[in-house]
Amino acid sequence: MHMSRMVALATALTVGIAAPALAQDKLVRVWHTETEPQTIKAFNDLARRFEAKNPGIKIEAEGLAWTDLEIRNDHAGKPQVHLCGATKERARELRISDVLLSISHCRAYATAYALAIRGFDATGGE
Repeated sequence: MHMSRMVALATALTVGIAAPALAQDKLVRVWHTETEPQTIKAFNDLARRFEAKNPGIKIEAEGLAWTDLEIRNDHAGKPQVHLCGATKERARELRISDVLLSISHCRAYATAYALAIRGFDATGGE
């Protein structure tokens, strides 16, 4: 895989949510904006290898539209994720209350990582 594809994969918005699936199983959802079939295949291969080495963990990947997310700075300059369209609706379905964002760069590379925080319902449960 070309280095540019690896950087694209690394900088794609990834959102992982660990939630109980079955009794001891965990589900990690990864959201990405990648559209290149070769890169998506590479990610899926990596996810399957991770699952094979980590029984009880299932990884699900879901693509997002670039137009459904925006990064804006708050009044203090901190970058924040703003969702809209189908991505915002999907976040509501998953009860995501916030998205934490980390952005870093150097001369040659840039990377971003986002972590979705699942909120609680009115009864105090997940």
